[in-house]
Formats: sequence, structure tokens, C-alpha cells
Amino acid sequence: MAGKARTVRRAGGSTRPTGRRSATRRKQRLTRSELTEFERLLVAKKRTLLGDVALIRDEFERDGPGRDAEGDPDFSVGSAAIETDAELLDREVTLLREIDEALGRIGDGTYGYCVATGRPIRKARLRAMPWARYSTEYARAMEHAAARRAGPGEIRPDRWRP
Repeated sequence: MAGKARTVRRAGGSTRPTGRRSATRRKQRLTRSELTEFERLLVAKKRTLLGDVALIRDEFERDGPGRDAEGDPDFSVGSAAIETDAELLDREVTLLREIDEALGRIGDGTYGYCVATGRPIRKARLRAMPWARYSTEYARAMEHAAARRAGPGEIRPDRWRP
């Protein structure tokens, strides 16, 4: 039976899973109160980001392109401001997407595990960055791979080996 976890029978008739992965998942499993804590952190960060996005949008709608001394549009200043606002907005939207994905993982029971390796993500990392999708080890491996390549293109997570 491929894919089925093996078990060992204990004295008294109880069983326990064998293998390192099963033991690691069981040991690192997040409690309901911890999941609630992380969900609260994610929702609070999402609210903050939505407020930031609204401020950026309102500022842009209010000010539009920069104005010179006569009140005429100064597109040189305006274009720099627009570019900065666009970069900020892009970061905020990306983070909002990551937060929504993390909330989805809480809902489907996969929160707290690296999406690439299936290994548990350390609680300290989740507290610092509750939207984390990757374990610290995998994230470092991706950064090292990107630094070695030092060129355009994406890292292929399927080629990383723990």
C-alpha cells in the first residue's frame, strides 16, 4: 500500500506512526490556540495593509501629479511620486495576497508547513512573519540559488533537496 503510513503496535494495543516525518509533524503540530493567535496576527496585518492601500489611493487621487509654483502639473515630480506609490502599492498587494493564502492554509489545515517541502515552519518564524510559506532552510536555499545564478529567471523549487 503505497502512501499509507506504517504503524507500530505498542503494549496495550495502541499504535504509533513510524518514520521521521510522521513524528516531526506530530511534534510540531500547532494547537488550536496557536492557530487562533496566528489568524489574529494575519487579520490585524491585513487590516493595516488595507488602510495603507486606502491612504496611498487617497493621496494619489487628492494630489495627482506634483504641482509647480503656478499650480500647473509638474510631471517630472509627479512621475517620480507615481512610481514610488506604484512600488509601494505593488508590495502591499503582494503581501495581502500572501496573507490571504496563509488564512486559506489555516482553513485547510496546512498552515505552519513549508509549501515546498512539507516540513514544519518554526513557530518563531511564524510569529515574526505569520504569512511565511517556506521554512527558513528552504527560503535560504532559494536565496543562495538566486545569488549563484545572479541572472534573470525564477528559482525552481522542485529542484531543491533538503
